[in-house]
Parts: sequence; structure tokens; C-alpha cells
Amino acid sequence: MSSSSPPTSGSRSDDRSYAAAVTLLNTLQTNAATLDQVRKAYKPGDPNRYALPEMIDFVHRTGHQCDDLNRLGLIHITGTKGKGSTGAFVERMLRSVGEFPATGQRIKTGLYTSPHLMEVRERIRVDGKPLDRDLFAKYFFEVWDRLSATEAEAVKQGQLAKPNYFRFLTCLAFHVFLRENTNATILEVGIGGMYDSTNVITRPVVTGIASLGYDHVSILGNTLAQIGRQKAGIMKRGVPCVTIPQPAEGMQALVEYAAEIGAKELTLAAPLPQSDEDEQGIELGLKGAHQRLNAALAVGLVHEVLGVRVDARTVAEATESFASLVPKYLAQGTNPHLLLADPVADTKTHAEESAPYTFPVTQRLTGPLAPALVEGLATTTWPGRAQTITRGPVTFFADGAHTVESLRACAHWFTSTIKPAGGQQKQQQQQQQHLIFNLTHARDPRAMLRPLAGYSWASVTFTSNEPGIGGSRGGDTANYNEHKDDELKAQRAMRDAWVDMTGMHAEKVHVVRTVSEAVEGVAEGNVLVTGSLYLVGALLEVLGVSVD
Repeated sequence: MSSSSPPTSGSRSDDRSYAAAVTLLNTLQTNAATLDQVRKAYKPGDPNRYALPEMIDFVHRTGHQCDDLNRLGLIHITGTKGKGSTGAFVERMLRSVGEFPATGQRIKTGLYTSPHLMEVRERIRVDGKPLDRDLFAKYFFEVWDRLSATEAEAVKQGQLAKPNYFRFLTCLAFHVFLRENTNATILEVGIGGMYDSTNVITRPVVTGIASLGYDHVSILGNTLAQIGRQKAGIMKRGVPCVTIPQPAEGMQALVEYAAEIGAKELTLAAPLPQSDEDEQGIELGLKGAHQRLNAALAVGLVHEVLGVRVDARTVAEATESFASLVPKYLAQGTNPHLLLADPVADTKTHAEESAPYTFPVTQRLTGPLAPALVEGLATTTWPGRAQTITRGPVTFFADGAHTVESLRACAHWFTSTIKPAGGQQKQQQQQQQHLIFNLTHARDPRAMLRPLAGYSWASVTFTSNEPGIGGSRGGDTANYNEHKDDELKAQRAMRDAWVDMTGMHAEKVHVVRTVSEAVEGVAEGNVLVTGSLYLVGALLEVLGVSVD
């Protein structure tokens, strides 16, 4: 992924193309110039104290008020993992329903997610489709011009001239959804929740919290209680919040914040129905046992949007835990321990998962789903998540997974997909299995690789996120926040850790500069490509997968 210096913003240009929009957008990435601007506008104290007021000011400068957003029918989703998949399930089910039962009004969906895999316009979708390039450029320059017109006065008052990359895209998403008149609009949090740019909204229809885990600990805290409170920050007074089973420490943080803020209610989504005739129960378009948790949360959110009331029970205090509740959310026959921590390799997480709830939690009861919801769940797709792509004798299994828990779930999805069940699957299992991996940021390589280390791999390749030598990633995927590592030190460190952990012969463990090289290194078999979502995006680019 390119990490050279970004272009600099200038005066109004006559070029109003999509490419010009992306070039200007990239000037807002956090680089030396942006950091210098932030230092000049620095205010003493906790920087989080100013995060939302600054974002509110940016929204105002684009010509909107935060209360204007309430008419969008907002569904606000956070979580350490699974929030993107949950949002995709929600969006697809609402389109499948088609209209609001109470009014008969057509449902027009909006979906804002991050990051993108190939083109930035993927982040903003209307009725399930990314904005086309012309429409993205049109709305981009409407927002850019409004911010530019107010820039001088803002700087004079000691404020930031323009928002950073994510803040700008959030402002743009708000602008798009208001102009397009969406009325069922899903917002995925960027990082955390309480101080996230999306959290300037004042009255969502419902909030949702997907699985909690350890990520961005330098920002959110290094305990589940701290992380849970940051995620709970999207709750609003008088607004219902839906979640799924969480480890006790994280769950307690959610319960306490819900009471503190005066949320209308905090409930556990009902497990999906099981079928005696079909051990898989409800079919999901997104594969993997862990997706049933995300789908259950999505159904709970959709029920709130549509006004569907579901009976509930109180989870018995001190008798149930995350570990005891999770099996109820999985398909019949699924070994829940495949999704839970290894008590030997990950003692801390195992203890957290087993700790009993010492506080009351309300759980919705499972009931039959409306046919439109069943159809929506079955037809949900989401790029780079449990995605299978075949090219000749090679089948790629692509799944962005950036936490230990996500990688554990990813490994389970991959192995269960190629598990022998007769016929073609049996032949597939007999093929060689290969791993292509990369992770970004300063994560512990051993902890991240451990969920993948117990499987038999014919080869393991560590690569950067660059697609190919001949074509460095274009403007859409330029990343000026990532330090360019020409010596591939991170990949070599992962290779050394892998060889040390597994004892795998060094000649079967490779370090390459580009994803193209990694792909070309596999002649046949099944290839799991996981870790960074940017790696998955590069794979899709190399394989020629279309954004649309």
C-alpha cells in the first residue's frame, strides 16, 4: 500500500472528476501537514473532549444540523468485530422487506461502512449499491466547496481548516443520505463509539453492539470494561440498544452505561431459529459459524426498526456466562469451543468468557422469522468477508480478520468449508491448503498467528498489502498513515515467529513484496487469504473482482 507523501490541497479546480475527488480526499489523511494543522489548533486537556464538538462544527459547515439526520431512520452499530457484517445483514433484510409495515412507505436504505477494499465509494451505499463515480464526485465537491468557503473563518477562530479523512467521509455520507432521502440508514462506527465521528447523531431508531474484543487498546483501553464503555457510548437516552452475548466484564459495562444514560432498554438479540429438518437452520449468505451471532443481532435491530415486538426472558444471574450462552446462537452440531478461547493458549480470554453474569440481562426469545427476513439473510453478501473466489485450479478463501477472535472464527470457517462431506468437498479437502497473511499496525504476531498455527499448510506466505510491482495501489487505496517498509521487516518478523511456533520447514514459509507474487506462488489448491482487510482488498484487485 502506497505510503509516499499525499498531494496537497489547493484552490478550486475545474477538474470535478471522481479521480480529482479522490486526490483531494487523500490530502486529508493524517500526515505531517495535517498533524501540523492539528498542533496549531491544539487545545489543552483530553483530546476526546473536543472530538464531537469539532465534528459537529464540520457538519454545520456543510450546511446541515445534526438533528437533520434524525429523519434518516438511523441504525447505529459498533463492536470490535462483526459490525460490518451485521450492517450488511440489516441493510439486505430491510430491502427484502421493502416497505414499513405501519405506513406502507418504501424503504430506501443507506449504508456507511469502513474501510473500503478497492474504491472509496464502497463506503457509501444507497439501496445496496455503492455510489457510482459521477454521483460520488458530485456530492464530494458539494461538501468540499462548502468546507473551503468557511475555511478562512474557521482557522481565524482557532479551528481546524478541514476534517481529517474519516471525518470528511462521515460528513459526505450524511450529505449523501440527506440528498438521497434514505429512510433506513445504517451507520457503522469507525473506532470505539463514544467519541467516534458518527456519534454526532442525536436520535437513532436503535443502536447495536456487536462482539466485544481487544483492538485499538491504545485508544479504547486495555480491559473489556473500558472497551465496553467506549462502545456503549453510542447509546442514547430513550433509544433501545440491542447486543449479543458478551464476556461478563464487557456486558456489565454495557448494562451500567445503559442505566446511566437512560437507554430505553438493553436486550440480547434472540438466537436464530433452528430447524429439526435442517441442522443448519436459517441459511446465511455470509458463511462461517460466527456469522450466526452477527445475523441474530441484525434481526434484533430490524425488528426494532419495523416495530416487531418479541417476547423476552431475564437471564438467570450467576448461572449463565458468555461461554454458556454462545452455543444457543450457533447452528446445531457446531462445536462452540471452536469459537471460544483455548484455555491453555489464551488463559485470560478463556477466564473472561467463563465468568458468570452477576447482573440481570434481558434476552429476546427465539420465534419464527418473517419470510422476507429469511430471504434477506440468505442473500446477504459482503466483499472480503467469508468470500470464495475460484480461478482455474485455485480457490481463494478471503476473510478480513484483524483480531485473535476473528482469526479463530476465520480458521473455523475455512476448515469447515473444505471439510470432507463426500463428492467435490472430499476432493477439495485432499488438495493442498495454503495461507497468505499480513497484518498492519503494531500487533503481537504470535498472538495473531496462533489461531492459524494448528492446521496443516503446504505453504505459508507473508506479504505486504501492495497488489503488484507494476501497479502500486491507486488513489482510492493510497494509505499515507502506514509507514512504508521496503525491507519487509514486519513480514520477516511474522515469518520467523511462524517457523519458531510451528516448526514448519523454512523453505515452505515465504516473504514476498506483493500480493501478485503471493498469488502466483500457488499453482493449485485452496488458499486462505486473511489478516488485514487491505490485504483482502489487494487480492480482489489482483483477481479482477468488480466493486459493483
